[in-house]
Amino acid sequence: MNNDEMLKHQLQTAHLKIVDQDNSFKQIESDGLTTAFTAQGLPKTAINFQEVNQVLQQLKQRGYLYVKSDLPDDETFDSIDDQDQISQRYQIVMRHATRPVNADNPAANYGYDKESLYRDVTRTVTYFADNGVELAPVVQHAYFDGASYLDEVTHKLVATNLDGSVDTSKKGGLSWSPDQEFPAIAALGGYRVVKLQTENEADRDVAEDGAVAAMKVAHNSQNVKLVITLASAADNADEAAIDESENDAKNNTTTQDSDDSSLLAEQKDPEKPENDENLEVDSDGIPIGDPLDLIGLSGIKKHNRD
Repeated sequence: MNNDEMLKHQLQTAHLKIVDQDNSFKQIESDGLTTAFTAQGLPKTAINFQEVNQVLQQLKQRGYLYVKSDLPDDETFDSIDDQDQISQRYQIVMRHATRPVNADNPAANYGYDKESLYRDVTRTVTYFADNGVELAPVVQHAYFDGASYLDEVTHKLVATNLDGSVDTSKKGGLSWSPDQEFPAIAALGGYRVVKLQTENEADRDVAEDGAVAAMKVAHNSQNVKLVITLASAADNADEAAIDESENDAKNNTTTQDSDDSSLLAEQKDPEKPENDENLEVDSDGIPIGDPLDLIGLSGIKKHNRD
């Protein structure tokens, strides 16, 4: 019997394994399931891998989806000698199923409950009068939704392609709705800020009249709280008027004191005789031609000095 005749009667071998497209096409390893198979038969007889269909069904229940197989229908064993290597090797390709995850479709069993997929960021502005009476508060809301895709095999968030398959070139994670803005809050007419308490917002966002500036917020922003104590702007105007009046009074007093000092400086000394600027005097200070000379007083002063 020649070699060809011998091969016709020699058992041939074929191998099949199930691989994971999302794990570099490595053989799937799943607890309790066989994912590599061997079949034997004579040349030109049908290849039949036992229990493959049952395994595929269980893999689907574990989050896998069938992609393709290179095992042709009605494939038969060849007559190539398998002594050096098996000539007939086949694989079935599976991928991970994915499903959307969002506030309406949470995955609480895997750590993504509704609360973790939804955010309500608030800005609360509370007003008080300076006597402690609370005025009308303002509460603003910014709503954010988180969304992603859950890998049904790994139970992790993944990026996906348009067909829903896992995009292994990108990192998975939650995507949130765009940033928003709290609108500006107008001032309460006729008031001014006398005290300000802020939490997670800059003091500069609050104007002197109590107006609050617009503020951008994201899904991960902290809640904002402002407590603003107000006083009547009219009180402030009255205080300013009083201060101005007091300053004017002080200025008037200073001016009056200055005027009085000038008047005192201008008063004449009664002990000191005053000379006429146009009258000549002698060495004794007696005006020349003064009427006193006519009645002899000049001689009297001289006599006394003698």
